[in-house]
Amino acid sequence: VVAIDVSGDMEGSDAATTLVNSQVINNTATISGGGIYTVAGSNVTATLTISNSLVSLNWAGEAAGGIRSTVFSGSQNYGNVVQVLSSEVSGNLTANSAGFVGGGGIVNNYAQLLIADSVVTGNRAETGSAYGGGLINTFGDATILRSAITGNVAASSSGPFPAGGGGVVNSDGTMVIANSTLSGNVANGGANGGALLLVNFFGSAPSNVTLVNSTLSGNQADTTGGAAAAMDFAGGQPVSGT
Repeated sequence: VVAIDVSGDMEGSDAATTLVNSQVINNTATISGGGIYTVAGSNVTATLTISNSLVSLNWAGEAAGGIRSTVFSGSQNYGNVVQVLSSEVSGNLTANSAGFVGGGGIVNNYAQLLIADSVVTGNRAETGSAYGGGLINTFGDATILRSAITGNVAASSSGPFPAGGGGVVNSDGTMVIANSTLSGNVANGGANGGALLLVNFFGSAPSNVTLVNSTLSGNQADTTGGAAAAMDFAGGQPVSGT
């Protein structure tokens, strides 16, 4: 857990947490960030680095079974950083009891996210409008390099929007996936985008994903886009993939 000043004046010290050769296993959070939760505010940033480590079999009731990075009380601090390097995020679960969140493995809000030489596998977001079995990126810039996102599941039952993104969801932010593999991910229960869902939920920023020298193979969606799907719920901002 990264803990920083979230008092009314939002003045505090920047926080940095580094896990090296570590294991975060079998932890539970009633709401969010079953394994790790980082939070920052308007005037303070949080940096999380996970290297040569395992984040596995953690559970959260609403969002981010494994890892969550976010900001306090709607502050938009884009200086936050999350790095997952030569690590594994696997078998984490969000029960998504809020009906509209998800992110079985990782949820990144308002941060620069780097996943490199890593594996995000076997994570699940289920119940309600389940999004992002492996990863959700919103309002942030995400880069995935030389990594594998495999066997993740977004298992929807009902909700306000069509669910999806068995492997990855990118909303109102920018993502680059290079020299990586997205395979065997599933969006079921009437969901869309087996490997990848490009979506505009909030209309505050463009949603763009660029794929370079990467493979999408053996993914499945119940409704549209076995490999990838694009949707716009808010309007006003483009949703695009390259």
